[in-house]
Amino acid sequence: MCTVLSCIPGRLAFVETEDERFILERYDPLEKREYVRFVIGRKDEDSQVEQGVFQAAAQALEWQSITGSDADELNELRAWFSKNLERPTSFGRDKLRLGICWFKTGSTEHISRIWEMVNILERNGIYVKKIRTDRPGYVIYEDEWQLVAEPFRKGTMPGR
Repeated sequence: MCTVLSCIPGRLAFVETEDERFILERYDPLEKREYVRFVIGRKDEDSQVEQGVFQAAAQALEWQSITGSDADELNELRAWFSKNLERPTSFGRDKLRLGICWFKTGSTEHISRIWEMVNILERNGIYVKKIRTDRPGYVIYEDEWQLVAEPFRKGTMPGR
């Protein structure tokens, strides 16, 4: 015996057999997906793109630009990410082509914690901007919450 419950016709279904239960989901390859990244105005020496919020937080703590309760809160957030976000297994094919990390827009809990980091950084004079793209580049690594992609070519990475 098998039960199929169509949640969204043609896209999402719940299936239950005698042995297992699972969800079937169909992705439309033509569907536009968006990714977000939080950056500061300083360029990374290796990738030559704007540094991400994780680099900014690490440097601010290392250089003691952020201290006291803000530093404690930032360290707690970094610890949360260490537990709840996989470290990508690859950042590029070689030293000359480094990938850029992007959050998937469905990563709502992770993104809300990033906003907490942004608030701390901005309170301490480190301004952050959010950029979006639907063309992150050649995907090197991907998990449920994020991806790492090498930009297609310099100047083709759209930011909004």
